[in-house]
Amino acid sequence: MAMFGLLVLAFAVGGNAESDPTKKTAAIEMVFKMMENTANKVTAEGETEFRTYTKFENFCTDTKEEKTAAITENTDKETSLKANIDLWTETNTKDKKAIGDLETEIDELKKKIEDTAETRKEELAEYKKTNGEVEAANVAIAKALEEMKAGRSSFLQKSSITTTVKEAMLLASNLGLKTSKAMTSISGEDSSYEGVVDMLEDLQAEFRKSDKTADMDEAKADTAYKMAQQTMKQNLAAKKKQLNTMKQELGARVKAIGTAKSDLVTTQETLEDDKKYVKETEVLCKEKAATFEQRKAMREEELEAITKATDILKDTLAPGKAMLYEVEAKPHVQGVVDVGSFLQVANQEGVKEAEHLVAAASVQSALLSPERQRLVALLSSGASKLQSRRLANLAQRASEDPLKVIKDLISGLITKLQEQAASSQSKKAYCDKEIGEAEVLRNEASEKVSQLNGDLAANEARNDQLLEEISTLKAALEELAAQKTKADSVRKEEAEESATKVSDAKDAISGIKQATQVLSAFYAKGKEAKVESLAQQTAEDVPDAGFDNGEAYKGAQASSTGILGTLEVIQSGFERAISETQALEEKAIKEHRELTGDIDVSSAEKDKALKVKTQSQIETAEEMSQQTSALKKETSTMKSALVELAALEEECGIGASYEQRKAARKEEMKVLKDAISIFNTLIEG
Repeated sequence: MAMFGLLVLAFAVGGNAESDPTKKTAAIEMVFKMMENTANKVTAEGETEFRTYTKFENFCTDTKEEKTAAITENTDKETSLKANIDLWTETNTKDKKAIGDLETEIDELKKKIEDTAETRKEELAEYKKTNGEVEAANVAIAKALEEMKAGRSSFLQKSSITTTVKEAMLLASNLGLKTSKAMTSISGEDSSYEGVVDMLEDLQAEFRKSDKTADMDEAKADTAYKMAQQTMKQNLAAKKKQLNTMKQELGARVKAIGTAKSDLVTTQETLEDDKKYVKETEVLCKEKAATFEQRKAMREEELEAITKATDILKDTLAPGKAMLYEVEAKPHVQGVVDVGSFLQVANQEGVKEAEHLVAAASVQSALLSPERQRLVALLSSGASKLQSRRLANLAQRASEDPLKVIKDLISGLITKLQEQAASSQSKKAYCDKEIGEAEVLRNEASEKVSQLNGDLAANEARNDQLLEEISTLKAALEELAAQKTKADSVRKEEAEESATKVSDAKDAISGIKQATQVLSAFYAKGKEAKVESLAQQTAEDVPDAGFDNGEAYKGAQASSTGILGTLEVIQSGFERAISETQALEEKAIKEHRELTGDIDVSSAEKDKALKVKTQSQIETAEEMSQQTSALKKETSTMKSALVELAALEEECGIGASYEQRKAARKEEMKVLKDAISIFNTLIEG
């Protein structure tokens, strides 16, 4: 529908060519634009399709790489899983036997611990029995000795003593103690009182020694038992821990084998799916590549045909030969520059003066006592009120320096102020006279500087305005000269183009015929273009390449119809070009004469104004130079007066009157005396 409208417009342009020659130009511009648009469209579609296909191609490459890597990875994984399953199964078989052996060792160790404990129990009971007997014998011997010593003459007649001695001897014999002396004493060979006592005391000593040895042996046996038990129990715990670890590892491997078998099934399924996917995708990608190459080659051939046709047409319809077709009069340089439109009024800038005063003071308030704080506050207040640097300095030092130093400083300052009061009367007259003369000199110089600044500013503004007007006039003259040169050049070109119009018109017709033949040949071939394809796209994740497999590119057939129709319309318009060009040539000659005449008149007026402005600017610049020299001189005089006045004011009391200085000195003296009073209180404290 859009192309039909374009054709109607093209033929309408051709039909009205004689009544409106400018439509020839519109038709020519249209055909160039149509071919340009078609080429741009083909290029843009090709670039878009290239980007889309590149994504598809990248998908093919990436998919192949990813799937190949995945196949390799899963093949390795399959091998690894199988190897792990075999290894873990073999390890489990070995560990099951090792677990059985370890459980047997644990049972044997438990039995040994129990047997050792039972043996130790029996040994302890025996020790306690023997120990009790020894202790009883010792008690009996001690009692016998006591009875013997109480009844010396009849000690052997007491059956209890005889029984005690015999039982003790029997126990000593059982324990393996030395009993020969005791046996002899009791048998009558030495049955004296002393012999029996010695014998009993010897037995008692042997029993005590035996008891001590038995205790030591028992302690050693108990220690050895406990150490042996501890070692066996530690060994038992270690074996139980080892058994638990082995059972856990066995269970973990059983679980790992189950997981590995499940992974193996999944891996094998994925491996088969990937191999199938790669095979299908390779076929799809190859055929898509073949289709893309056909479409790419056809577009390149189409662009080559359009470019060739465009080049042929440009030889006859090129912008460089536009005079043949632009049958309307060309716009020439329009209007004349008005001098007044270039003039501007500059704003004057004023000069302002400012004076700055700077004051600073710093007082430390951290004091050691209330009296010292009062002293610092008094001096600080006086310094602020009287603007006294001396009091400010004293206030600072009063919070830091030793008391004796502060007192000496205050006393010295009082003495100095008293001396100044005595000498100030004679100095007043001198200061009033010198300061008055310096102020008169400063004021006179200041008035002259102010007047010269105003005059110089006015001349600077006038000079700037004149320079701007001169620059504007020069630019206007240069522009007028350029316009005239351009107008002469254009007229010359128009005359030359008019002479070649007939030849160009014939060349244009020949070029249109050649371009039509080139385009017609390509688009006729494009209608028959085909691409063979057998692949079917089955994967859902395959990106769109911008075209289907086997979808051949046939060229911009719709656009070609409009282009060829428009070329036919244009061809018929060139036959009337010669008569139209002659009429335009006569009109152009007349317009050129009128334009150059206006330019000459305007140039003469501006040249005259430029000379007047230039002379005025020279005179203003000379006057500014004189004013600048005078300003420098008066400024130097004013600075000298200010320096002298500042020195006098410093010497005579910073510009204060005699009465003011006297009153200030009196106030300052009062502050210092009050400070002495506080200082004395501080020292007394």
